[in-house]
Amino acid sequence: MHRETPLDFWLTIATVVSLFVPVWGVLLAPTEMVAIPKYLLSVGGAALLVVVGALVYGRMRNRVLLNRFLTGYLGGLVGAGIIHVFVILGVLLGMMPNLVYQLGNVALGHGLRDTPGAGVLAVGMIYHYLLNGAAWGAAYGLLLGKVRWWYGLFFGVGVWAVLTVSPAFYALSFPARAHSFGAVVLLGMLVAHLIYGSAIGYCVYRLAFPEVGTEGSKAVRPAYA
Repeated sequence: MHRETPLDFWLTIATVVSLFVPVWGVLLAPTEMVAIPKYLLSVGGAALLVVVGALVYGRMRNRVLLNRFLTGYLGGLVGAGIIHVFVILGVLLGMMPNLVYQLGNVALGHGLRDTPGAGVLAVGMIYHYLLNGAAWGAAYGLLLGKVRWWYGLFFGVGVWAVLTVSPAFYALSFPARAHSFGAVVLLGMLVAHLIYGSAIGYCVYRLAFPEVGTEGSKAVRPAYA
């Protein structure tokens, strides 16, 4: 039976913080507070080492940490796919820019542009799925664990709120680009993130280890006094 130690707790916190390093980098890119892609290569590289180290530790010593990370990460990947469908619909309707290309250009240091290209698309897809959508999901799994799936709805609203107040959102000028469809774009993004959060919540609820049992199958992670 796994007994969580202070090391487990602080490693979990360090992992969650590290997961958000690339997220905050891109969200803050328009402010020029961070230099992309140097920030992603340096700070992001260090954050990746923390995450990998935590996963190795989880595989060896704390299956609960590993399980919660993986189930949340899976939910985030599924949710990112759902978000992508909404993005494609928005682009086809002329209501929003192609966010995948935008993310790829930002990560490559080209700024917020819609310039297409195979390399930009590849980087944008990697960021959108692996470093953003899945990262939020992994953080949810690590912090909340096996809670009711509908907790993910509140989580999705939180992600949507962070996006809509971020410098990147205003730099993209969503309402201006959408002309008279600004409110529709905001509502569509909210619905997309509600579904996104639900996907994360459901995956973690269904696949995360219960709070009681034996190590390896139903590992426990008791709260310490």
